[in-house]
Amino acid sequence: MFPFFRLGPFLLQLPGLALLGGLWLGLSQAEREAARLKLDAAAIYNLTFYGLIAGVAGARLAYAARYWSIYLANPFSLLALTPATLYPDAGLAIGMAVAVYFGWRRHLPLRPTLDALAPGLAIFLVAFGIAHFLSGDAFARPRNFHGPSICGMTTAIPRKSTRPSRAFWCSSWRVAGP
Repeated sequence: MFPFFRLGPFLLQLPGLALLGGLWLGLSQAEREAARLKLDAAAIYNLTFYGLIAGVAGARLAYAARYWSIYLANPFSLLALTPATLYPDAGLAIGMAVAVYFGWRRHLPLRPTLDALAPGLAIFLVAFGIAHFLSGDAFARPRNFHGPSICGMTTAIPRKSTRPSRAFWCSSWRVAGP
């Protein structure tokens, strides 16, 4: 779509800038919500920051553990700035575990903390979608899922469906019923 922007001799990656902008706007909104809910805004910011750092590091280390033979040959490749060498499921689990532990240690109440984080997460997810659009990575990618494996449906979802249409198929199936 529009992955790069040339600014003189520099080539800026727009998907990365969209993610950074979404992270910045999301954290700013989470801090405002924390102040509105009378929570410690710095603690909410630190909870998110530590969770993100642990999530990225955990995703990289989980990928390295999965393909350890490659990283034994060249251990410095662990420091490569390649997002394809991340294991997102492990990163999400590790980041959430670190965030929960940090919140527990700082005695943050669960529901108000989640209320403070929700608007920031929504803003970040919009930026995440914009980053996918700018990179062109997830636009109309062929899918290999069919009926019973998704949403308990017995009919097939079209093979060339995108994520929003998958959400539509699942939600319409749940609302309309079998």
